[in-house]
Amino acid sequence: MYGSVEIEDTYAEVFPMIAGRILITADSEKWALTAARTATGFASSIIMSPAEAGIEQKVIPAGETPDGRLGMVIQIFQRR
Repeated sequence: MYGSVEIEDTYAEVFPMIAGRILITADSEKWALTAARTATGFASSIIMSPAEAGIEQKVIPAGETPDGRLGMVIQIFQRR
């Protein structure tokens, strides 16, 4: 028991991995989403592809990014 959460001892597969968190910015939400989808592709499972990737956060308002444009955050994981 951890605090008020019961932890059930079950099996989980774990791989040593390197993670990257990348901010993509663009002039419009359409192009930011296009770039994020293109970068993550079909990397949905580390088991059958060399990387696993996905969109973490769909829209970061303009002004909250380094270049002042709206953005999307993606994550990419690669086996070591």
